[in-house]
Amino acid sequence: MHRAVDYIITRRMPICLLCLTLLVLPQLSARFQSGVDPAADLSRAAAQSAALKMLRIEERYYAGKSFGTIRITEIEANSYLAYQLSPEFPKGFSKARLQFQPARVRGTAEVDFDQMKASSKNPPNLLVDMLVRGVHTLSAEGLLSASGGMGKFDLETVTLDGYVLPSFAVEYLIDYYLKSRYPDVAINRPFKMGFAIDRLRVEAANLVLISSNPTSGR
Repeated sequence: MHRAVDYIITRRMPICLLCLTLLVLPQLSARFQSGVDPAADLSRAAAQSAALKMLRIEERYYAGKSFGTIRITEIEANSYLAYQLSPEFPKGFSKARLQFQPARVRGTAEVDFDQMKASSKNPPNLLVDMLVRGVHTLSAEGLLSASGGMGKFDLETVTLDGYVLPSFAVEYLIDYYLKSRYPDVAINRPFKMGFAIDRLRVEAANLVLISSNPTSGR
C-alpha cells in the first residue's frame, strides 16, 4: 500500500472508515436510501486511478516537488476502498463507503460488533455491550477541511441503523474501537496533513488536495 494512501485515507479520515476511517469517515446517503446499489459504479479502473493519483503525491513529496492540485472523485475513493483497502479493514468491518459533499464527508459501513469485540484485547463497556451486538450499519458525518498544512475533522453525527447515538456512546466507540487501533487519530482537533498537502477542499462528489512547495522530500 502506498504510504500516502494509508496516511490520507485510513489515518486522516478514520471516522469515515471505522465509524471509517474509520479512514476518515454519517447518516445514510440518498443513494443508499433510494435503494440504488452503492457499489454499482465501483470499478478496478477507478481504484487504479485513485492509486496513481496517490502515488503521484508520494513521489512528488519524496522528490521535494509540489504535486499541484489533485482531485479524487467519490467513485475513485470508494473503488479504492472496495478493491484495494478492504483487506486492511479490521475483522468485522466491511462495506465502507464515502460520500463527499461541500465541506463535509459522510461515511457508512457494516460492522459486526461481536467480531470486533472478539479481536480486541480490552474488555468492552458492559452497558454499551448490552446495547451493541451483532451486525449493524454504522454511519458518521462531519466537516473536513485543511489549510496551512493542518487539517481538522469535526464530527457532528454518528448513527446506528439510522438512529442518532448519544454523545457517551460515540465517545466509547471512538475510544474502544478506533483509538485502540489508531492511537494517533485526531478528531475535533487539528492534525498535520503530511506529504506536502497544504490545503484540502471537499466538494460535491470530489475531494481536492492542494500541494505546498516542499524544499526537500524528507
